[in-house]
Amino acid sequence: MSYLCNMYSFSCPDANRYVFWDSFHPTERTNKIISDRIIPALLAEFH
Repeated sequence: MSYLCNMYSFSCPDANRYVFWDSFHPTERTNKIISDRIIPALLAEFH
């Protein structure tokens, strides 16, 4: 990934090794890590 997202930036071959695509947007792997931790905690509140 690159520091900033623009038309001259290239993507890396394995986005799962990175936390952010650019200086703001998290990768799919980051979103999965966050959701794997948040969803069980939220569901526990309803039981």
